[in-house]
Amino acid sequence: MAHHVDPSLKWYQRLLRNPYTWISLAMTLIYAGLLFLVYRSIGNSLIEEVAAVTKEATGSPTVLVWGQINEAYLRVLPLAGATLGCYVLLLIFLDRLRPTTWSMKWMALGWGACAAVFISLIVNTWGGELMKAEGPVDASQGARAAIFSAPFVEEAAKATVLFFIAIAMRRRIVGVHQALTLAALSAAGFAFSENVVYYIRTYLYAVTIYGTDAEAEL
Repeated sequence: MAHHVDPSLKWYQRLLRNPYTWISLAMTLIYAGLLFLVYRSIGNSLIEEVAAVTKEATGSPTVLVWGQINEAYLRVLPLAGATLGCYVLLLIFLDRLRPTTWSMKWMALGWGACAAVFISLIVNTWGGELMKAEGPVDASQGARAAIFSAPFVEEAAKATVLFFIAIAMRRRIVGVHQALTLAALSAAGFAFSENVVYYIRTYLYAVTIYGTDAEAEL
């Protein structure tokens, strides 16, 4: 996709006439929708898991409400965000060797944090259900999915955005270094969302199941 800039235009006119601006905006809306679906899916999964485990252990299920889940999200987001911020700053610094555009960076980061997570969640959950043993809670289900499904699904989902960017912005990718930077941004975004899931599960399990100090566990 070739884009010729008229130097006589003001910066905001160039921005509005740039097709990548509208592509980035459209992808941002898609990412927001996918992130909301992931947020709801993880919350519903936690509600089901905690209820099943507590019912099996005590005979009386502990039912989480969305207020508790949202509070846990707010507690763990800064922790995952701090790690993401460090990686993004490092990658932006390294990107100066062979710069990519901000729209390319955002598409890669957002894809990893939202789209790749959504795809992996759907496929890994489906694969885990196929490998589930009998009973309300199968402790080995997650391990099976992590071994037989996640390595292939997650890495492929994270890398897919590179093909999209290479097709849409092929004239802007002129070196391997750029592809590595974009791949790392996608991976960092995925790791951020994955860390949120790990942290919130640890936090809520400590509060509702194990009865331990949630802050210490976190």
